[in-house]
Amino acid sequence: MSEAAASSLSSYRFDDRAPTGPILLSAAVPNGQAAACWAAATPNGRYVYTGNAGTSSISLYGIDRRGAVSLIEGAAGSTQGGGAGDLAIASHGRTLSILAPRAPGVFSYELGADGGLTPIGSVTGLPATVVGLAAN
Repeated sequence: MSEAAASSLSSYRFDDRAPTGPILLSAAVPNGQAAACWAAATPNGRYVYTGNAGTSSISLYGIDRRGAVSLIEGAAGSTQGGGAGDLAIASHGRTLSILAPRAPGVFSYELGADGGLTPIGSVTGLPATVVGLAAN
């Protein structure tokens, strides 16, 4: 779960044996950026990224076997001042796209085996009414 005010990420586990609510695994792991508003995890469950609206950046976190998260890189990617909105990881798990509402546009990255981001392209000049993102 991303937490905008603290620009952090928390993780929880849901368990049928504990039906009263989620079990906290990682509490508010900060990324040193501003306004982590969106999060997307890789299909293999090893990495999670946050889109940080206040700093137009993307943070990279690792996920351990229990589901706890730890920060790997606070500013692993950037939308070059375009803001950072909705994130989407393609179903094959090799690309991440992020909506940059101030551009307005979309920035795309190739995901490395270590979770690192390599820019692969961007499209700007989209209608200002674009509010969400889906990737395939």
